[in-house]
Amino acid sequence: MQLEIPIPVTFNIKMETERAYIVQDVKLLGKQYINEAVLPKKLVNILDDVGGLLSANVEKWVLQQRYVEENTVDVEAHINELLATV
Repeated sequence: MQLEIPIPVTFNIKMETERAYIVQDVKLLGKQYINEAVLPKKLVNILDDVGGLLSANVEKWVLQQRYVEENTVDVEAHINELLATV
């Protein structure tokens, strides 16, 4: 698949499934961007693997979404949402 906006990153694979990579330490230009994320394989183009550190291009919107998910968690709102169904 051709990525629309490929962003070069590096990361370590924690686990792999049939459709996704569960990754750690996603870095942009050597700076920490996301601690841990699930990246769909079809939106990742792995370029190189040097001792477990992978260089890849990842679709921009996926990185943005994962960043927002990791950095804007409102635990109280999630608790209230769960309690609303009880």
